[in-house]
Amino acid sequence: MKCLLDKILIFATILAICPFVGLAFYNQPFFDDFVYGRLASTLSLGDFFGSFYYQHTGRYTLVILSYFINPLKYHWLEGIKLSPLVLLCIYSLVQFYLLFVLLGIKQIKQVWYYNLILIAFFLHSMPNLNEFVYWFSGAWAYFFPMILIFLFYARLVKIQQFSFKWWDFWFLVFLSFIIVGTTELAVLFHLFLLFCLHIYYFLKEKKYFQPITYLFLGSLLLFSWVLLIPGQTVRYQGMQLGAMTNPDLWANFHWGKSLILSAYFLVSDLGNWLNNGLLVLLSILLLPVFQKIENRWQLKENTPYIYLILFGLGSLILLWIFKIILLKINLLSGRHYTQTYFIFICLWLTNIQLWVSHLNRYFEINVSVSFLHFVKFWLVIVLIFPSSGNINNAYYELVFVAPLHEEFFQARQKMIENQKKNGKQDLILPAIKPVQMAKFLFMNDINQDTTYHINRGMAKYYQVKTIRTH
Repeated sequence: MKCLLDKILIFATILAICPFVGLAFYNQPFFDDFVYGRLASTLSLGDFFGSFYYQHTGRYTLVILSYFINPLKYHWLEGIKLSPLVLLCIYSLVQFYLLFVLLGIKQIKQVWYYNLILIAFFLHSMPNLNEFVYWFSGAWAYFFPMILIFLFYARLVKIQQFSFKWWDFWFLVFLSFIIVGTTELAVLFHLFLLFCLHIYYFLKEKKYFQPITYLFLGSLLLFSWVLLIPGQTVRYQGMQLGAMTNPDLWANFHWGKSLILSAYFLVSDLGNWLNNGLLVLLSILLLPVFQKIENRWQLKENTPYIYLILFGLGSLILLWIFKIILLKINLLSGRHYTQTYFIFICLWLTNIQLWVSHLNRYFEINVSVSFLHFVKFWLVIVLIFPSSGNINNAYYELVFVAPLHEEFFQARQKMIENQKKNGKQDLILPAIKPVQMAKFLFMNDINQDTTYHINRGMAKYYQVKTIRTH
């Protein structure tokens, strides 16, 4: 029965993942993709980097990625379809590597078993996948840093099996350097974990300065420099200006109200995130995994009660800081919310691991086989017959909406080419209809206002004077 139920669960996870892979083949460029593609195709790397350094952002890793890997730089619009596929493959491999080094299991199938479950959970429960996975510029800015953080800590755990070598240390330095050049929320999450690890190793080895300490201090100093880059200041000032001109946005409130409002939004989000049956099922299903990690690494010796309390409070404070920052600089878009949710899931599972390790001081946590069968059975039901979440919507869009979505943008591309051939410099294009709009793939589009920043970006990419809809 156990073997059969596990096979059915694996089949259910694969069914859950398939529509999200299929949607990638209908992906289209949007928004910043055109702007960055045009700049990358016309500027040298130095000029491209300099324009961002002084005018837009200090996220040096993302700037370099935008220059080299944006398919629109090479006028390869179909290459956009590869982006979500590549990111999902990298994510699955890195997460597999992390599980492998944590569990040390020789049976590769068992590691893939848990890996598939986590991937299915991620795709089913994550909000705003259009901005976090499918939109090229957003995915590499917000999803990719989380993958890098997984790789960093997978490698760090692997190194713990042996003594620190100088090349291991410098590889981690290199990864930290790359992570610090990404989004601010990812960097703060990385710094938080490094600081907590410093405390953990201090409790374990009674040394104030260790390799992890130097990684934390170096990353903190580098991040401080990034925040002072001229383009980063311009970016934040522009965001605050946008908020100040719109009285409906909470970022216009002073700090006192922002603290209260951010706390309210955090409590509201936590209520929504924890009121998730799939998260409960996942947490129970992973209890044997947490126990195996404890048996392998013996974390209980260095996880006193006060450490658990401080880590839990630190996790809440970190999420609260995220809300404060996003409110202050008017960044309430879906991709930031999704990245915060991703970090919350990581912190949630880490807190459970620490509590499992701590409780092992007194007794070993064993979940009965019959109860695990019950949990797996319900997980199969949730994945195959979801009443809510992304899976059923993804299947619907894959079958009924995505082909229309693809057909519309292919026809629009031909219209652009034909109008340019006829010498037109003011292009008029059809607006997308709701029936053609695949929500998992769609971002902001052009409108009737030729001065709208998306219209201007597309016009520059196609080298015409203006672009607008009917």
